[in-house]
Amino acid sequence: MEIIIILLLVAAVIWGVMKMWKRENDASDVAVARAWRTVLSDPNYERRRPLEERKYAAVGQAQTLADAARETSQS
Repeated sequence: MEIIIILLLVAAVIWGVMKMWKRENDASDVAVARAWRTVLSDPNYERRRPLEERKYAAVGQAQTLADAARETSQS
């Protein structure tokens, strides 16, 4: 009898964890969908997108160059 109670408790805990995990994933999916709706409803999105992409590429390149310079100066 004790084994059945323990199994039921373990099953209840697993069910609760799975339910919380699913709720968290659904909430993040809703947040992503809401963000995309906001971005795509922006009338200037098409004009601003290439500028943002270039900005992030330039920031990445600057970070790479800074890391290389830091390694060179430490050697």
